[in-house]
Amino acid sequence: MSDQVETVEIDQELTEEWSETDPSVVAVMPVIIASKMYADVIVRAVPEEEGGGFAAVITDVPALIGDGETIGEAIFELHRELMVAMCVHGWTVETQEI
Repeated sequence: MSDQVETVEIDQELTEEWSETDPSVVAVMPVIIASKMYADVIVRAVPEEEGGGFAAVITDVPALIGDGETIGEAIFELHRELMVAMCVHGWTVETQEI
């Protein structure tokens, strides 16, 4: 499996929709994982009292969370968590071929 994560542009319309109901949402973007999988990733700002930074979650797999000091770090950690879960647990994630 590839360790590459290719981020497509932030979807401003989806970001606005999500942030209306959850003000901590700072970005919603489609992400291509391992050159084959497409998913929407929600990135939220983590309050300073909870450590600050950002948390990223795949909308269809909310049990996996990536966190980091930057949005990029959070997405990278989320990708790593997804790859580990798929390998260790034999998970399959329904994805859209690109």
